Amino acid sequence: MASKKIGITGHNGFLGNFIKKIIKYKSKDFQIVDFKRIFFQDQFAMSSFVNNCDVIIHLAGLNRHNKQEEISKTNIQLAKILSKSLVSNNFKGTLIYSSSVQIYTDSHYGKSKMKAGKIFSDAATDAQFSFFNLVLPNIFGPFGKPNYNSFISTFSDEIIHGKAPKIINDERVPLLYVESAANHILNHTDKVGVHTIDIPQETEKKVSEVLDQLKNFYNIYIQRGNFPMLENNFDIQLFNTFRSALDHSKYFPK
Repeated sequence: MASKKIGITGHNGFLGNFIKKIIKYKSKDFQIVDFKRIFFQDQFAMSSFVNNCDVIIHLAGLNRHNKQEEISKTNIQLAKILSKSLVSNNFKGTLIYSSSVQIYTDSHYGKSKMKAGKIFSDAATDAQFSFFNLVLPNIFGPFGKPNYNSFISTFSDEIIHGKAPKIINDERVPLLYVESAANHILNHTDKVGVHTIDIPQETEKKVSEVLDQLKNFYNIYIQRGNFPMLENNFDIQLFNTFRSALDHSKYFPK
C-alpha cells in the first residue's frame, strides 16, 4: 500500500521534531511533504503544499511573546491562512490540529487556540474534509526550549546552571510526555469526521513536586555521580527531560 503524504506545519518545533523522528525511525506509512514557514506568506506555495498532502498536522503557532496580543494575532492569522487554502484547493484529506487545555483558561494563548480550532472546524464542515481538534495536556520531554515549551524544561535548565527556579503558581498540572502526544496525533491520521477530542493526561503533579524531584536528580546525578532511582514511567520521562538540559560537551551523560 502506498504511503500517505503528510505535511507538518511547525515541524522544526518541540512536538514537530518528535513526530518527524517517529515517522523516520518507526513508521513506513508516511512520506513527509516539506513545509516552510514562508508558505504562510505565499498562497501559491501554500496551495502546492496542500495539494501534495493527504494529511496535514498543524503545529505552527506562537506560545509566548512579550506582547500577549501578538500571540492571539499570530495563531488566529495562521489558522485563517491555512483554512482558506484548504477550502480553495478542495482539500479532502485529514487536518489534525494540536490544541491545548489552555483553551479552558482566560489567557490570550488559550483564547487564540480556541478560535483557531473553530476556524478549522467550520472550514472542515463547509469543505467536507476530516478534522481532528486534539486538546492536549501540558506537554513536556527532552530538548524542550526553556522559557517557552514547558516549565519542566525551564526548571531543568535553571537548576543545571545554578539558578533558583521560582514558582509563580503551585497548581496541579496535567502532563503528557511529548512522545505520547506525537503518537496520539499520528493515531488520528487514518480517521474521518470532524471532532474535538480531549486527550487524557498521563499524570498530574503540583509544580512544587516536580521541582523537588528535579532538585533531587541534580543532587544525586550531578553532585554525587550516581544514578537516581526511577520507580515509574513519569520518573524516567522526567529524568530524560532533565538530562537533555545538560551541556554534553562539558558533562558526558552517565
